[in-house]
Amino acid sequence: MLLLFAYASPIHETQKDIEAGDGTTSVCVIAGALLNACQALLEKGIHPTQISESFMAALVKAEEILQEVSTPLDLADREQLIHAVDTCLSSKVCHWYLCRVAGILWCVSAALSASSLC
Repeated sequence: MLLLFAYASPIHETQKDIEAGDGTTSVCVIAGALLNACQALLEKGIHPTQISESFMAALVKAEEILQEVSTPLDLADREQLIHAVDTCLSSKVCHWYLCRVAGILWCVSAALSASSLC
């Protein structure tokens, strides 16, 4: 894979042996793009504090957007929990299908136990 962002290359090199489908490469490319953008801003004379504060403002906005588009999860609804856990684990590498099923059932049981304590 050809990376256009020099900062992403060393990060990507450590991850290229594992095809997990979990977005690792995407995160590395985005991180590299952000670092390149920072370098360009620094070269234009923009103060690092201003860049950092801008990233924090973007973080706040991203959190607002995520809150708007998110769907509440009913911790008492076993089927909804299984679906949520299945979605989270579906891109992770498990060498055996049993690993995935066991993980889903364990996570759902743990969440239901925790919700009954509240």
